[in-house]
Amino acid sequence: MGCGKIASDFANAMKLLPKEEHEIVAVAASDLKRAQEFAEKFQVKNAFQGYEKIANCSEVDIVYVNVLHPAHLRCVKLALEAGKAVLCEKAMAMNSRQVREMVQLARQKGLFLMEAFWSRFFPAYEEIRRALADGRIGDPKFVQGNFGHQIDPKELARILEKKLGGSSLLDFGCYLVMLTTMIFNGQRPRSVHAVGKLNEEGVDIMDCVTLTYKDDAVAQLMLCADVSMAQRVSVFGTKGQLEVPKVFNCPTKLIVNSEELSFPLPESKEQYFYPNSQGLFYEMKHVRECLLKGLKESPIMSLEHSEVIMEIMDEIRHQVGVVYPDEQ
Repeated sequence: MGCGKIASDFANAMKLLPKEEHEIVAVAASDLKRAQEFAEKFQVKNAFQGYEKIANCSEVDIVYVNVLHPAHLRCVKLALEAGKAVLCEKAMAMNSRQVREMVQLARQKGLFLMEAFWSRFFPAYEEIRRALADGRIGDPKFVQGNFGHQIDPKELARILEKKLGGSSLLDFGCYLVMLTTMIFNGQRPRSVHAVGKLNEEGVDIMDCVTLTYKDDAVAQLMLCADVSMAQRVSVFGTKGQLEVPKVFNCPTKLIVNSEELSFPLPESKEQYFYPNSQGLFYEMKHVRECLLKGLKESPIMSLEHSEVIMEIMDEIRHQVGVVYPDEQ
């Protein structure tokens, strides 16, 4: 559902996997011409206008939802009601109420649902989890991360316009919250303190966040849509430290206690819109494995983590003052 830039990168990354295991059999968009053009470019059998038809297409095993955030809830519910498993792009919804609604429906229907935080499936993130589990850096006590772009309003209106679900936090700052949540093993923070800057539409273009956890652990996160930043995350533990260098949400390198580890991506001749997008294939492989095992959610990107992430972002938005029309 949806055929924008991320859908194009997703389709190109899928070429790295065996076609007998991963194949796009249908695409849907609000505009039929866009769906047909996508289908022609990627040799997709079915192109639909609107999302009901793809939800009810008998050839579809799992629906990948990548429309704009405000439409996530409707599209996920359409797919689940039709009996389809769902992979939904981050941020999963506009708020935690919507996430809980999705999760409740998926569990009621006994269907697989996962938020598409592709980062979690990169080999570098697997190594982060190992380093935390085996005690190489001890107990994490301080996390420091930043993620910033100079956004061109003409190119990325979806980040800056409220009617499109605009938000630096929901669009790319969510990666900082996601990684912090993983580092602290899904804990809900004891406190959230946030300040920010809004544009004339009331959309956050800068957020500075401090999260406190048990045992005096702290995370300081900064994200911005009008300043470029290093886009890295550092984790300081009782026995050492870990750094995820640029770009931390799709890394090919990791530094653990001064040792640099490399995780090269597979070769790909395709043209991608976003950095390291061929790494989307790690997420695809994981989802297929979950479906073959009959799992209803991912053990790596759990629905509980999705709920925690969105609860944290709800509180950040509340403190900064970002309110969407249906929340008033």
